[in-house]
Amino acid sequence: MLLEFDCDINERDRFERTALFVACLLGKKEVVNVLLEKNADILLCDEKRQSPLLVASRERYDDVVNALLEKNADVNQCDLNGNSSLLVASSESQLSTVQILSRKMTNNSTRNNLGQTPVFVAYMNGREDVVKYLLTFLSKYISTPDNEDRSPLFIACKEGHQHVVELLLKNDADVSQSDWNDRSPLFIASAEGYADIVNTLIKNKADINQCDEEGMTPLFIACDKGRTDIVTILINSKADINITDNKNRTPLYTACRRGFQEIVKLLHENNASILKCNKWGGSPLFAACRHGHFDIVKYLVENGASISSQDFNGTTPL
Repeated sequence: MLLEFDCDINERDRFERTALFVACLLGKKEVVNVLLEKNADILLCDEKRQSPLLVASRERYDDVVNALLEKNADVNQCDLNGNSSLLVASSESQLSTVQILSRKMTNNSTRNNLGQTPVFVAYMNGREDVVKYLLTFLSKYISTPDNEDRSPLFIACKEGHQHVVELLLKNDADVSQSDWNDRSPLFIASAEGYADIVNTLIKNKADINQCDEEGMTPLFIACDKGRTDIVTILINSKADINITDNKNRTPLYTACRRGFQEIVKLLHENNASILKCNKWGGSPLFAACRHGHFDIVKYLVENGASISSQDFNGTTPL
């Protein structure tokens, strides 16, 4: 009735949204059909440059998505962040929406402003069914990193998506591909405390002693974060216990500094050096004293730590 009285079908609100946009956002298919029949502009976007197709895809309205595509909606149109409808669907919508859009896309590998592909965001959000589908025709992007050089495998490890990690490795993802801080998938899984993923990566021949840009190994970061179960796995997998970072700190040193007594005992029982000092001459005992970890101080002294050793400034543990 309003349209018969010559109301502007493409009128916008203060957020630059048209009636068609709002109908798509809310999944009002009958209203969408009326507006499309009356030639509403299908390409008009809101202030974030989100198209009607993008919001319908994000909100999982497959019937609305199909209606828009039948009217030749631009499936390659992106918002201000560079997100296409397919990328948004790969991140948030059901598999059926992804399938509908991918059949219309001319460039399925389009990256957003963060350098993320549809494949990447599917891994990031643990979308196993979407990942399986996308790999049937986008497998060459399995290791394509984002702008921070984080690979899909790295992101899946960081977010704790075990099944996605297994799927990626099964499809020959690079198990040692690092981000721009030289952190490997094993490093980030160790830092986050995902024991199953750590075991999976080690079984797939991840370099157990691969360091980040600061020289820290997966064992070092696990000790620093207090991940006792991860430390146990890495020690049993023959990680180098006495390897140092760029400041000459050992895993034992950082465990003493952080106050993780159980890890300190575990490392010592596996022949970690109690006497090895950092680049300034500070011993593990010195670190435990400085941070007030009495039980660790007691343990170190009882097991042969030198109570009179000085750092380069002449400071003793006392």
